[in-house]
Amino acid sequence: MKLNAVEYLESNQAKKKIKFMKLINQKIITVLALGGFLAFSPTSRAQDTNAPTPPASGAPANHVRGGNYVKQLDLTADQQPKFKTALESMMQQTKAVRQDTSLTPEDKRAKLKAIREQTNESLKSILTPEQYEKWLKMAPGVRHPRPTPPPVSNPAANPPAAQ
Repeated sequence: MKLNAVEYLESNQAKKKIKFMKLINQKIITVLALGGFLAFSPTSRAQDTNAPTPPASGAPANHVRGGNYVKQLDLTADQQPKFKTALESMMQQTKAVRQDTSLTPEDKRAKLKAIREQTNESLKSILTPEQYEKWLKMAPGVRHPRPTPPPVSNPAANPPAAQ
């Protein structure tokens, strides 16, 4: 069976169309697959936008500067700037100690403890006795040293006595 020129061209064009459509389908599938991988990859997930972001200026957050404490402790207008200054000073000193790589962990603990004690003394002079008591109860883990847990006995180090 011999094809005439028109039938040959039509069949050739039909083959080209089919080949072209297959190529387009492959590209669409490839693009969709890549899009799916990118959409579900862990690196493309957004960070939690509800989390509070630290201030860009390096200043401590509002609750550290005393925003929440002002209300909870019922600070007077005269006490507020002194209280905020004391907390900001503590934060700056604490940050400096933590970033100091030349200090040993023991030295850092000692300096941080001294900073806390100094801050508590200055707050004791700023706050009334009632406010100071409230202050100490607000975050006891931060303001008071934690009691050291009793030493854990190591059963391997102490073999049981022979009977």
